[in-house]
Amino acid sequence: VFIGATLRALLLYSTTLVPGMNGAYYLVQARSLIERGKLGIPDLPLTFTVQAMLAKMVQWISGASLESSIVFAVKCADTILPPLVAIPVFALVRHWSRRTGASNWVPACAALAAAAGAPALMMVGDFQKNSLGLLWLAALLWSLHQWLEQPSFKRAVLPVLFLGLIGITHIGVFGWALALTVPVMAIALWRSAPETRRAILPWLFVGGGACALAAGLVLWKFDPARITK
Repeated sequence: VFIGATLRALLLYSTTLVPGMNGAYYLVQARSLIERGKLGIPDLPLTFTVQAMLAKMVQWISGASLESSIVFAVKCADTILPPLVAIPVFALVRHWSRRTGASNWVPACAALAAAAGAPALMMVGDFQKNSLGLLWLAALLWSLHQWLEQPSFKRAVLPVLFLGLIGITHIGVFGWALALTVPVMAIALWRSAPETRRAILPWLFVGGGACALAAGLVLWKFDPARITK
């Protein structure tokens, strides 16, 4: 996480504004939320909401101008949040690698590749929604694995939560989340014992409800055209 955040900070803070062709988009959207209470351009809201809240907090604490607070908040969020993907990746790969007796170097390398590899760094500034969505996706895969290993109410809450978060972060990642979750659940139901199947089945409807709620929120309030597509 530290290595990924350091490399992202070097890229983000090497320019006055935000690097990348789409970098200014996040500044515009955060400012629109602060000043008008809604996005300037229809889109999924979570990334911009986090940035707008952070900007207001920075302005309140530091007394800086709104403009400089927004620039700092957008860069700060894109520096710190995406590298957290290393945590669920490490946890999931360690769970698998322990079965073969591998050391922690295997999950550590996987975590480093996810947080600080070329694909992650190429998205800095430009694709902040995508980067945050991939954090939720990795967390979804880890939590889904934990739940299927031992189905329980406590373990079921996190996959549902992460599905909902993906649904209000990035539509492409949301599509991939569904494309991965649906076959995983189908295979799990097929291979499970009857008592395990009874524990899993109700949560399919809860997860579907979380997806529908996220999509409905975006359809009603933020970006109906994107959901329609």
